[in-house]
Amino acid sequence: MLSNRPRPLRIAAALLVVVAATTARARAASPPDATAIVEAADDSLGNGNFKEAIRQYKEADKVSGGSCVVCQLGLAKAFNGVGAHKEVLKAVEAVLRLTTDKPVLALAYNEQGLALLASADGDQGRLKQAEAAFRNVISLANPPRAHFNLGVA
Repeated sequence: MLSNRPRPLRIAAALLVVVAATTARARAASPPDATAIVEAADDSLGNGNFKEAIRQYKEADKVSGGSCVVCQLGLAKAFNGVGAHKEVLKAVEAVLRLTTDKPVLALAYNEQGLALLASADGDQGRLKQAEAAFRNVISLANPPRAHFNLGVA
């Protein structure tokens, strides 16, 4: 069918086929979009599927080169959901290294405070650390839940 067309059109048609095939292969080989993975992780977190959320946030962070603030904050929330308090503290430390955005820092400190409070088991030092974390939340964003959390700590 192409042989009945003039030579420039045959060349253009052949190039179009090659470009389309190359683009399809590039799409198939490209890494997944971190935004889509984070959205899926947020859904998992919201549905209480903490282990799946952890897997997804880790994947999104890896795709982002290890500098995804939203991923680390999501990890902190998900780790709190499964009671992995040491992991929460690691994720919060990553958030603190990666951003200076006050609302994000407030969320991170809140997760830190919750983890410290949950793991304190009467340890006065941990309770003081939790109190300090909740005071940081209040100084950064002053949400009502931070006052409640501070009262509990």
